[in-house]
Amino acid sequence: MDHTLNNVRKIKLGYDLTWYPQNKTGVAFYVERLIKRIDEQYNSEIEIHLFVNEYSRKEFGGIKDISLHYVKGPLKLRYLYFHYYLSKIINRVNLDIIHFPFYGYYGKTNAKKIITVLDMYYMYDNKCLPNNRSTFYWINIFRRNLASADLVLAISENTKRDILRFAPGIMSDNIRVLFPIIDDKYLPLKDLSKKKEFMKKHNLYGPYLLSIGDSTVKRRNIEQLIKGFNMALEVGYTANLVLVGITDGDNVKALIDKYNIAKHVRLIGYFPEEELILLHQCAKYCIVPSLYEGFSYPVAQSIKCGIPVIISNNSCLGEVAGKAGIYIEKPFDSEKIKEVLLMSENEELYIELTEYCKKQSEEFNSNKLVTGYFNMYHTMVHKHYSQCR
Repeated sequence: MDHTLNNVRKIKLGYDLTWYPQNKTGVAFYVERLIKRIDEQYNSEIEIHLFVNEYSRKEFGGIKDISLHYVKGPLKLRYLYFHYYLSKIINRVNLDIIHFPFYGYYGKTNAKKIITVLDMYYMYDNKCLPNNRSTFYWINIFRRNLASADLVLAISENTKRDILRFAPGIMSDNIRVLFPIIDDKYLPLKDLSKKKEFMKKHNLYGPYLLSIGDSTVKRRNIEQLIKGFNMALEVGYTANLVLVGITDGDNVKALIDKYNIAKHVRLIGYFPEEELILLHQCAKYCIVPSLYEGFSYPVAQSIKCGIPVIISNNSCLGEVAGKAGIYIEKPFDSEKIKEVLLMSENEELYIELTEYCKKQSEEFNSNKLVTGYFNMYHTMVHKHYSQCR
């Protein structure tokens, strides 16, 4: 590797996308927005190399000036395979930095290594208490991976605290915190006719709470939300509930039938992002009663749209929402959810929260965040060069 300090020379930056899923998840959105924004904003200063599987090759294949390296290997032997093979491919490209957006591996490379940690929920049980039955991976390989990194990137201060708790060998100074990049399309809706048209198209009536999350993931706490929502309806609550990411095969559907509240609850499976933005913009509140989150896209997206949130008072949620939310102190208690829902109907409180959204949305300013990521890469490379002179 050329260690000559040269400000004109591009940084050779690689991303490991060999884990990329067939159906997009939160981590896929995280890395997609990061890579595309870095390429758009810093193309003249960074040369991007992607190590891809068949799904990530399809997603990023149409972007010029990005080099793709197709890696095909046995998923069942993923970490053993990475340890002995992927490092050779990375070294062949002669990178300055290799960024692992999804936990990473501990193979040796000549490049500086960044590993992103999204959350540590595998270390917790359903009520966010330490789980002594954590798997071999999370106790051993995970810690070993982090120990091999030149820099650990956490997507929230809460995730950083969890890293220090569950991987005590990692030093605080070696962890950087940067929020994920939220698409700039999430912004307040000013055209009220567009709202009316959208709600009519999807048979959405009256004010509604928006909840986004897979109900099969227990920490999303959707069943308690429905119980608390039903209790609120019984004492005069007037908003409806829209659940995105829910299918009729869930226990959720059985609960809705049990309480006979189908006319107040709308179940939506997949929603394209263009319409998901409108779903945020037209909501009264976004509600996230989770027992644990590393970061919450629905909370950040809603706040950028000027929509207040109702959230659990745990993990990263207060960090993401700031003063733009109403907090559920005990989200595993449906009575507490009911109380907060009734509180949310206070119109003066609602107006106050919408004002706080304007200030909190600055935390998700995409230009500021992209600059933070670029500065992280730039500092790592040129600090390394100066030490090699």
